[in-house]
Amino acid sequence: MKFVLKASIYLVGVTLALAASLPVSAASVSALASKSTIQIGESTTVDLLLNLGPEEAASVFEGTFPISGLDTVVSANISAIGPTWPNAASNILNDSALFSLTSNNNSDPTRLLATLGITGLSNGVSEITFDSSTFAAFDIPTFPFSQNLVLTNTSGEVLAGITVVPEPSAVLLLLLGLGFLLCRRFARQV
Repeated sequence: MKFVLKASIYLVGVTLALAASLPVSAASVSALASKSTIQIGESTTVDLLLNLGPEEAASVFEGTFPISGLDTVVSANISAIGPTWPNAASNILNDSALFSLTSNNNSDPTRLLATLGITGLSNGVSEITFDSSTFAAFDIPTFPFSQNLVLTNTSGEVLAGITVVPEPSAVLLLLLGLGFLLCRRFARQV
């Protein structure tokens, strides 16, 4: 019995030592908005990026990026897929941008996944977040898949926020209208 206990402790120790010696993934996804504040009717772009560690490669990427306020605060479209992903399927569906991308270019550590076109529809804030439950990225220099990348991002992490504000002329007209109403009210009191 003592031998089994000692052997079990030894195996656990060896397993922990091996796990600690394995490289930890430094991969992450990020978003870069060309403008974080836009006016109603104005457009901006958001680049979605896959950032890899020095020893990592990704030949397959699948993921979903939820977009809050879609069709109420902003409209969105996928205006471009990154040049390193010649085989791509993408769509805006159910308040999210969905991607399934494959590539045989393993040399670029920061990869443009896609560019989203965002147009302001009404006042408010729209956030693009990361959904870890739909994410998969593999390095496949040879078949079968050799590594599933683990991202440092957390599910629900906000990658980019776009604030939509009214046009300055609309605010000016509102203030002029309120001023006119106040002037009329005071004129009646005299």
